[in-house]
Amino acid sequence: MKRTCFIIFLVLNYHLSYTQEVYNLSKLIEHASVHHAAVRISQSEIDQKEAEIMSAYDFDKTELYYMYDENNLAVNNRPIQVAGIRQAFKFPTAYSAQRKSRESEFSLQSAMHLLQLQRIQYEVNQAFYEYQYQSHKYLALKKADSLLDYFSESYVSDTTKSIEELTALYQLKKWKIGLFQSKKDVSIAANRLKGKAFIKEDIQIERIALTPLPMPLMKGLPILGEIYDRKQYDQLNKTNVLKKQSLPDLSLGYFQGTNQNLNKILIGYEFGLKIPIFYGANRASIESSRIESEKIISEKEQIDLGLKNKRQRLIDQYKKYQEFVRLFQNEGEALKEQIIQVSQEELINGRLTYSEFFQTIANATSMELEYFEVLNELNQNVLRMKYVEVVD
Repeated sequence: MKRTCFIIFLVLNYHLSYTQEVYNLSKLIEHASVHHAAVRISQSEIDQKEAEIMSAYDFDKTELYYMYDENNLAVNNRPIQVAGIRQAFKFPTAYSAQRKSRESEFSLQSAMHLLQLQRIQYEVNQAFYEYQYQSHKYLALKKADSLLDYFSESYVSDTTKSIEELTALYQLKKWKIGLFQSKKDVSIAANRLKGKAFIKEDIQIERIALTPLPMPLMKGLPILGEIYDRKQYDQLNKTNVLKKQSLPDLSLGYFQGTNQNLNKILIGYEFGLKIPIFYGANRASIESSRIESEKIISEKEQIDLGLKNKRQRLIDQYKKYQEFVRLFQNEGEALKEQIIQVSQEELINGRLTYSEFFQTIANATSMELEYFEVLNELNQNVLRMKYVEVVD
């Protein structure tokens, strides 16, 4: 008895240790949002832009120098040996303008990161509902297959020579192939979903009821609009940096000089200006930056118009799919069940041959498969509406 209990314990322990974790849609999205390579790259770019903010204060290297010039004489009529330090600066407001520009680059990259997360969420959603479609399609085929197998034991024989029964046997084998292919489609959809969620280990995906997704609220450009606003602001800051380059640079210096027979140290200060006399190239850069700002405004207007047209097309498609889905839910589903029930009774009572029964079950199942296909198109259409900003 103890040996038996121990074996049962080992079997249960083994089973529990290898139980696959169940992932629902939220968990898949959460995993992808953290581990997906594109998200990590995008986050690295944000960190890089944040680190670059302090690089706005890019002072030139400090110059230390020694000078001996026989033309530079002290009061004792001997040359002076001079040592000094000199530092060049941009005009003070240029640094604040450059910092503002780096901060706007960081802000823009943060918005781009949100867009990347939206793209990942769309891809995971799209793959998740494709998996649900393939799973329900397989289950419908499997259910019909079980029914066909059950009656084939009484009405079909491998040794028969009847043309009708040979046809039925061929149809049954062909059905098995379709079922096998459908099972493969489920596996392909599951692997694709794992890839989109960036999951390498084996997992169990939650199977949910295949129902129509509600139409999302759609207005404006919640992410793209923000991105283009930040692009515009970033370009204005870049233009401001170019304008600040037309201001003079500053130079400050301090030096000391003496010679062997001089009993004191001579000191001196210097202040200089670097004035941009040849200003044409910088003026051209400012004009180019201004044109880029106008281009960003035009692009935003064009994208806004394009998305409005795309949304309207998606709404029209949604309504088309919705009519068929409602028809099946209101009438088709009950009709399918009724056809299956009556066909079984007709077969048992001898009013249908197995070949005719097979065709009837196949037709009833095809009604459900067509419903699943259209429902999947509807749900994919809803996802395209919800994530319209990241759908090509």
